[in-house]
Amino acid sequence: MTEDGSAGAQVVLDFYAAVRDQRIGDILALVDPQVVCHPLVRPGLSVYRGHDGMIRLSEDMHALHGQYDFTADDVIEDGDKVTVYARILPEAGFGQQELPVMSVYTLQDGLILSIESQPGISRNQFHLQPPAGP
Repeated sequence: MTEDGSAGAQVVLDFYAAVRDQRIGDILALVDPQVVCHPLVRPGLSVYRGHDGMIRLSEDMHALHGQYDFTADDVIEDGDKVTVYARILPEAGFGQQELPVMSVYTLQDGLILSIESQPGISRNQFHLQPPAGP
């Protein structure tokens, strides 16, 4: 759990670290077998599905950013959703710049079920849409 006791947020941060470190077993242990990911990574697929998709996502992230690091600037847990404002910090010499991203993770039974990412410059420039009402 994170310092404030957020189990879902910890799952998501563990996922970020596992992808960064290319720990495939850990990646797969943190996601639902039917996970669907709409990433920001380009070039790459526009949708990654299932365990095979998560392996491909990790490969594509490293092909684009090298041995990158990340900084999670803000993590907000709201029920089964975890929103992360992060920055991908590419390996020097890969010709990539820092990549700000906002990702919304949906969890089910403690596993990541979906990931929706969009670009951003900083967390202050993101404007979250309120949830659709009934």
